[in-house]
Amino acid sequence: MNAKEYNQCVEDYADALYRYVHRGFRHLDDAQDIVQHCFEKLWMKREQIGLPEAKAFLYVSARNASIDDWRKNHRVVSFDTHTPQESGYEPDEVFETMDFARECLQHLPEMQRSIFLLREYEGHAYEEIAEQLELTLSQVKVNLFRARKKIHEFMQEKKIVL
Repeated sequence: MNAKEYNQCVEDYADALYRYVHRGFRHLDDAQDIVQHCFEKLWMKREQIGLPEAKAFLYVSARNASIDDWRKNHRVVSFDTHTPQESGYEPDEVFETMDFARECLQHLPEMQRSIFLLREYEGHAYEEIAEQLELTLSQVKVNLFRARKKIHEFMQEKKIVL
């Protein structure tokens, strides 16, 4: 990978990678550090990693770094609480919904949470998720099914009806 390809990776993936790290694992202030570290690792390994593999490398690095840091610091998952005013919801409803979403995601194992966020929040295809997390397509589908089932069961416990 040359400097031009690296810069293209930064332009293409930095925002989505930041959202992934921030939503799933990190406090707002620390998410940028993880993303920066991932791009630094990509630059250091640019001779071994080509442009086609860069996206998967970045997501795997971000996931692993986030999990390692979370385990080290025993931090609670943090979510951005900013919502657009034009959403049509009252502020209390928005915060209750966000608190509930955070609570649901905290009940998922790390792998299921990662897959769920990549699919439902980032909108990645199953094949992309499999590549990014170095899983088979079947593993992605099974983990996503289990994550959705756990969220549904949690909602049933809380008496939330869709």
